[in-house]
Amino acid sequence: MSFLKTTMLVWAIFLDFLGFVLFIFDFEIIGILLSFFLDFLGIVTLGIWAWLKGRSITETPTRFLQKISTKFGLTAVSEILPFWGDIFPSWTIFVATTKD
Repeated sequence: MSFLKTTMLVWAIFLDFLGFVLFIFDFEIIGILLSFFLDFLGIVTLGIWAWLKGRSITETPTRFLQKISTKFGLTAVSEILPFWGDIFPSWTIFVATTKD
């Protein structure tokens, strides 16, 4: 596993852990608002990582980029859903199942 993937995996675990902590506050409005901010942060950082990882110098778009885009889209939708996105570790699963 490369250094960058290890870093992204730690970041994904951190995002999922914070999401689980915010699940406690989801029953109040503040938890839902903070959860959406956390989801946006994950979409931006891991989205840029996935996009740069799938880019090829010679050909664009690659088959890998199309596969990553589909998997990332499902992950992002899963994270945006209230309550479900906070308890399901979709960022960690996304990074862990992405090829080096």
